[in-house]
Amino acid sequence: MPEPVESAFIYALAHRAPDLAHRDAGAQDQAWVETLMAQDIQAILGPLPAEMAGPLVAMQVRGRLAGHAAQFPESRLQIIEHRGEAIGYWRMAWAQGRLVDIVIDAGLRGQGHGGRLLAALAAAADAVNVALTLAVRLDNPAIRLYHRLGFQPSGSTGPLQDLRRAPLAP
Repeated sequence: MPEPVESAFIYALAHRAPDLAHRDAGAQDQAWVETLMAQDIQAILGPLPAEMAGPLVAMQVRGRLAGHAAQFPESRLQIIEHRGEAIGYWRMAWAQGRLVDIVIDAGLRGQGHGGRLLAALAAAADAVNVALTLAVRLDNPAIRLYHRLGFQPSGSTGPLQDLRRAPLAP
């Protein structure tokens, strides 16, 4: 049974961005998710010698997947779709209102997909009076989007900024 935030999100997404959808990731998605995650990690790490890049990125992918699953065992890895085509993934801990991870394919960024998805998430959280939280790298350009959506700093953990968005009054 979906959590109240997820139920409200499904409704908000259908009304605010009907061309977007999300679904639980399956075994058939694993390689694609790992490729997308590797793309994201490679962008964070920057240029590396070829003999180092592959093993280091693969280790980081395994670490991120295992770390998220261990730290947020109730979270679910979900595929983000635009008009039926996978464009990214996210991991949500619905009961906690925690966005654990989100990655949109690098070639599809800047088209507003992530912003519309997160705006629907914010509207859903408002509808059920739940705060949202996430952590973002300080150098991640998406931090501007989070601020526009009402996320405010709530702490810092090294290179990450903890953000919290209180529900807006109806």
